[in-house]
Amino acid sequence: MTDIERGLALLGRGWDTPLAAHLAYLALNLKCQAERDGEDELVAAAQTLAHSLHDAVREARQTGHPPADLTQALAARLARLKASRKLASPPPGLPVVHGGILLLAGPGDDVAALEQSLARYGVTLSVHPDPDALIAALDTFQPAALALVRTDSRHDAAMSALARTRLAHIPFVVLSPESDFASRIAAVRLGASVFLPWPVGHDELLTALAVPLADSQPLRVLVIDPQVDLVHWYADALTAAGIEVLLASSGAEGYDSMLRNHPDVLLVNRILPDCDGLDFARVVRQTCPVPPMPVLMLASEALQPQRRLSDESIEYWLARPVATDELLVAVQRAGRRRRLQLGLSQRDALTGALTVQALCERLDEELSRVARSAQPLVLALVDLNGFSSFNRRRGYAAGDRVLATWARFLRKRLRRNDLIGRVDGDAFVLVLPDTGLEAAQALLDSLSLAFSELALGDGDAAERLSFSMRLCEADPRLPAAEQLTTLETDV
Repeated sequence: MTDIERGLALLGRGWDTPLAAHLAYLALNLKCQAERDGEDELVAAAQTLAHSLHDAVREARQTGHPPADLTQALAARLARLKASRKLASPPPGLPVVHGGILLLAGPGDDVAALEQSLARYGVTLSVHPDPDALIAALDTFQPAALALVRTDSRHDAAMSALARTRLAHIPFVVLSPESDFASRIAAVRLGASVFLPWPVGHDELLTALAVPLADSQPLRVLVIDPQVDLVHWYADALTAAGIEVLLASSGAEGYDSMLRNHPDVLLVNRILPDCDGLDFARVVRQTCPVPPMPVLMLASEALQPQRRLSDESIEYWLARPVATDELLVAVQRAGRRRRLQLGLSQRDALTGALTVQALCERLDEELSRVARSAQPLVLALVDLNGFSSFNRRRGYAAGDRVLATWARFLRKRLRRNDLIGRVDGDAFVLVLPDTGLEAAQALLDSLSLAFSELALGDGDAAERLSFSMRLCEADPRLPAAEQLTTLETDV
């Protein structure tokens, strides 16, 4: 919802066809979520906004400009959407945006073009004129990267302190109009991990920040504990630190939630109503052996085994009641290590998409869930049109950059629980849980519209590519490998 508001605000400053197509996709995605939640008013409001944006994109393509009354029409659609959202589920407090880039830039630094270009890829650029405003923005914006347009040294001390303390866990980018040795030394002394020229192209910035932006989702923790009061205390402490929390009260409920939601860390009570916490941890190790799912075990000192006899299924033992600082450190350390291990073992090095083997494993898990829940699951094969001829004309290095951009485009627009796997060259398989064929087709049509408007490459040599798609509803009775083969070969 916040991304839609930000995007419409950008669109109000000036028409941008790729951004409008992306916003139509976000509105359709919101409609699908509202349908699953039974929020009829929100369904209608999101669908109306999506249709308005689609119609505007088509008119802009045909006539060269959008409808004359578009700004007022979109403002009315947004007001209806916000009213429907408030009726459906009033948010507690201010919405927090995760990911994106937090930028300090002066009034003379023209960032509008960069902001709009990044928005086309689903990357939010939050721009502020001084350190105080930037720090205040952290209440509602948890960035994946910090950046400074450094034209002088006025803000060096404040930005360096911020980069070394509160935001030490994310990259610090210095953008400088000078690229000489002295400027680079100054950036290093500030604590910058990335140095780029200013003004910077969106492609160069996205490439430099590919890993942190891809991993910009908040850590997800599944708490499995039957003691309601303590569970909510843990949840409040973790949520306040920007960590997403899922709750379960038994081993069976927690196991099902783990398979369905793919948390980064499990926080488990040693005493569960249906099993011993240690036995539960061993089941988790059997299910997720490589890389192992980290289990943080909560127990009184009397129930903790001696360290030398500690079970290898347990990442950390935490003594109840655990202090907030100790809990946060353990969760963040285990979660980041898990994500790093997953990236090394299951991800394609160029695109960050799942490898074929990892995709099959994750799809088998989803198929097991579908068999139990009877919820729909759609598979989509998408590949770039004309990519081979692009490679011949521009070279394989340019082709690799396009593939990385293509994968980044998909990641930023799909939901967290959707899966993206690279199966062959420019061919990717998308796994869309809890989505029927009609909804999946509408989402991918909107995605196609947005992608066809993106300029790939540099300057005057930039080109536009489209993609083709093939969809099918998954069959929970068949193994993942067989269904992927059928999807790739069944024309």
